[in-house]
Amino acid sequence: MANVKKRNTYVYVVVDTKNIKVGDIDANVDLSDNWGGSYTIPNDPESFSSKIGMGKNITWCAIVKDAKKNPKDTVTINKISRKSDNGGAKILKQISDPTLDQSGVVIGKAKNSKVVGEENYYIIIEVNGKDKYTIDPKMRMP
Repeated sequence: MANVKKRNTYVYVVVDTKNIKVGDIDANVDLSDNWGGSYTIPNDPESFSSKIGMGKNITWCAIVKDAKKNPKDTVTINKISRKSDNGGAKILKQISDPTLDQSGVVIGKAKNSKVVGEENYYIIIEVNGKDKYTIDPKMRMP
């Protein structure tokens, strides 16, 4: 496996747009990353913990599951933020505002110094321009 300290991290938020609903979010959202989805249990986004190296970027991208079968469906990231009540470690020093960028990705930048522990954060996604859902993954430095 490549050294996470030398590469940026990419997180893929794959959403089953046809089946997602309140109360059944976990079964219809899969998170993965370019590091093999550290500590991931399928259909359990809250157990997902990405690794991010010191001073490196982390990029999130929302993807429609089975996009070829559902070409009109959309998933956008409305917000990514550290949890204020139990955020844990503070790994990111900055994060882009998804409302200012039409590319569909959100980019964060890790601090240049080692941070111990996990940062708890949330992602708010919007499905088909109307329904919003919150996902609660984590990140950590190796």
